[in-house]
Order: sequence, then C-alpha cells, then structure tokens
Amino acid sequence: MDAPGEDRSPALALANSWRTTPRETIDELTTIANLHSWLERHEIVALPGAIGREQLDQLRELRDSIRELLAACVAERAPQQTAISIVNTAARAEPTSSQLKWDDSTAPEAERTGDSPGSFASVLSTIASDAIDLVTGPHHTQIRACQAPGCTRYLLVDHPRRRWCSTRCSDRVRAANYYQRTRTASATPATDKQPV
Repeated sequence: MDAPGEDRSPALALANSWRTTPRETIDELTTIANLHSWLERHEIVALPGAIGREQLDQLRELRDSIRELLAACVAERAPQQTAISIVNTAARAEPTSSQLKWDDSTAPEAERTGDSPGSFASVLSTIASDAIDLVTGPHHTQIRACQAPGCTRYLLVDHPRRRWCSTRCSDRVRAANYYQRTRTASATPATDKQPV
C-alpha cells in the first residue's frame, strides 16, 4: 500500500521504496528486475535497454539523497550538501533546449530536444526535479515522517490529524496503546472498600 502522496510524487515514492517496519527492512530496488517493476508501477517510462546495474546504483543513490532531503524538511534543518549535489546533478542531467518548428503548413511551435523520453537520464531528471518541487513547493509543509514506531516512510498529510503512512501502521499503534492501557489497568491492584 502506497503512503499518501506517492501517487502524486515519484520522488516520495522513490524515497519510500526503502523502508523499515518493526519486523523487516524492505528494499524494492535490489535487482534490475525490481527496478523495471518499480518504474512500471509508478508509470515512469524507461527504455528497456537503458537499464543495467549502473542505473540501478544511480537510482539507489538518488533515493538516499531524496530521503535525506525529506528528513531535513521534517526536522526543519539543512540537508547534507552531498544530497543536494546528487539531486541537482540528476535534475540537470537531461540537457534540453527549445527549438522552433514552423513551416507553411503549421503554426509556429516549440519543440524540446535533448535526451529522448525514456532514457535513464530522463528518468533521473524527472524524479530529481520532482524532489526539488516537493521540498520547495507548496506541499513542503505537508511532508511528514510516519509516527509509528519502527516505520521509516514519509508521507504528504492529506488531513491535519494524519500521523501514519498506512492503516497498517495506525492499527499497530492503536493496538499497542490498547494493550498498554489494559496491561496497566490489570496491573493496578483493586482496592476493596469496606463499609464503615
């Protein structure tokens, strides 16, 4: 289940492709096949021949940098300069320019040139640009870390009282709170009051 905001932000989805729970660590990007599945699930087009181990490593490095940006945003601190540099490099990796296209049969229009859509530079650039927009744009105040113990996912809050990334996390917290309350209540000795 995706955390709130992942459907709108590929950078948030990438950051959450590595996460921990109280029971396990989950990494959705361990193999090239995983990378293809992740890109397909998030509707990011990449040419099949453009992806190898080097590209997987680049995306994992970008993921770590985006996680650092989100952590810094949540903690209201400056991120590590290395993370900023990696995101900026990825964002400008796709050199594009506008070219004028105009002939007798068509109206003037601008055409972007550069790396073809689907190149891995384009994938990295799209995700890195989204990360920049996420931490600088209007949604930056909605970035939160899931407050469930042991969870390391980030989310965009869609309600001011939202504190968890999923119903699984909220159910875990509520169950733990209930267990703590009933355990505390049963540990408190009952006092027998005798009539005077």
